[in-house]
Amino acid sequence: MTLENIVTFLDTNAPAFLATLGNCGNPRLRPFQSPLLYEDKIYFCTSNAKNLYKHIQAHSGIEICSCAA
Repeated sequence: MTLENIVTFLDTNAPAFLATLGNCGNPRLRPFQSPLLYEDKIYFCTSNAKNLYKHIQAHSGIEICSCAA
């Protein structure tokens, strides 16, 4: 499966869910849409003023889940 196939799957089966470890130590799950494929990497965009950005900076491990309808 190519990265293009993965992005197409994520676009077709939105939203995907992105899991992080919150600053409080509890898991956080957030819906995400419209991934961006750029230079052979998949990106999900967020503002650097949001808690999600802070959680990823503090704990770099994330997971993404999406299911076909």
